[in-house]
Amino acid sequence: MTKAENGLEAFKIVKNNLKDGIHYPLIVLDLNMPEMNGFEAAECINCLYKDYIKNQQNGILRRQSNEEIVQPVIIACSASNITNVLRNNCNKKGISEIF
Repeated sequence: MTKAENGLEAFKIVKNNLKDGIHYPLIVLDLNMPEMNGFEAAECINCLYKDYIKNQQNGILRRQSNEEIVQPVIIACSASNITNVLRNNCNKKGISEIF
């Protein structure tokens, strides 16, 4: 398990580890993180993975191992009431579930 103090740090950790072929199948984000909130972090992480997978499939990146890298499941937590609007916003940003 890797812990980040804020959304920007979480994104940087995922980005740096992905360069080394290390990926996170599950990512838990707080929607109210400082510097980069959970919505922004989820969107950036999903874009990062999509680009990585696309480049790997096109032969631009060589696999570090036999393990196939797939989009992570991103779960968000929020201290506020979970409304349909909040749930829809999460889905738009690639967040699988919210609690």
